[in-house]
Amino acid sequence: MNFDKKVFSKILIKIKNNYGSINKMAEATGITSAYISKLIRLIYKKAPSPEILKKIADNSKGVVSYYELLIVCGYIDKNLFSDDASEFIRNNLNGESNVLFNIPIISKISLGNSIIDNEYLEGYLPLDPNIYDMKIPDDYFYLKITDESVNLKVHNGDYILIHKQNFAENNDIIVGIIDDNVVIRLYKKIDGETIALEAVSSYSIDTILVNSTNLDSLKIVGKAIGQFGKF
Repeated sequence: MNFDKKVFSKILIKIKNNYGSINKMAEATGITSAYISKLIRLIYKKAPSPEILKKIADNSKGVVSYYELLIVCGYIDKNLFSDDASEFIRNNLNGESNVLFNIPIISKISLGNSIIDNEYLEGYLPLDPNIYDMKIPDDYFYLKITDESVNLKVHNGDYILIHKQNFAENNDIIVGIIDDNVVIRLYKKIDGETIALEAVSSYSIDTILVNSTNLDSLKIVGKAIGQFGKF
């Protein structure tokens, strides 16, 4: 995890100043004043747990959202698919919390009519729709990575944010279904008749070729647009 201690300290100082003292902030959040003080003084190398971040965000008086704290503490690596995560945080220290979308987290794609099956639903993650210019929350979900096919982008055990769509453009990372097998691959157009689904991995994993004679064998479920790191 990439824990930005300095930005996190600035956030805590702003919240503390709004309360008037560390003791009052500690009382409101249910976190000890000693722990808050050490975080402000950059003593800890490890980020607080998501549970603690939720307490801080819920009692921040509009200083910061839970999602923003997850980014600052490295639980969400927005830089995986975009370059402006740290700038977003620094530019929003004085802003108010946004309305959040609750995005489902699933461990597996359902092969039935619905992508999301309650059997594989692990919970929900609050997400600021402005980060990805989201309009409809039902168009997105987090999928748990269970292999090494994209480990240069997302580690096994992490969650990848997917925008639901049945098409792809060149160099998109897609989630697709081929012969009842779910794959996560880099979508590349080789020529007018062939599509290559390449692994983005440190391991040697075969490329899947789809040509005009078996295009119907590939069902595109969605496009990867972000990541949520495992706790």
